Amino acid sequence: DVEKIILKTPKGITTAELVIKTGLDAARVRYFIAQLRKQKRIETPKRGLYAGVKSTTGRTSRLADMETVLKIINRSRKGITTSMVAEKSGLDVPAIRYAITRLKGKGKIKAISRGLYKKV
Repeated sequence: DVEKIILKTPKGITTAELVIKTGLDAARVRYFIAQLRKQKRIETPKRGLYAGVKSTTGRTSRLADMETVLKIINRSRKGITTSMVAEKSGLDVPAIRYAITRLKGKGKIKAISRGLYKKV
């Protein structure tokens, strides 16, 4: 909740504003901020101001990658290869392989043959 509010404010937000918007006490908000800074998900452009980290590589989260890969695989009737998923999604091949492995483990997709995947 705190992270979403910080990410929605591109110029940054102060702790006091976060306390007002979230309804949490200041100590709790500071705790969340410390955790997010440690995970490098937010940054401090100025003292007392917090903003989302600007991605230099254009990377998305692994969860978002998995959702994208699953949507593309679900749209294919006969199955789809990793290279075709890469073409359609714009993701790099290692991210696609990771997503496919996780999706197979969760039982959402299956391998028809080597490198060819289909929804379950």
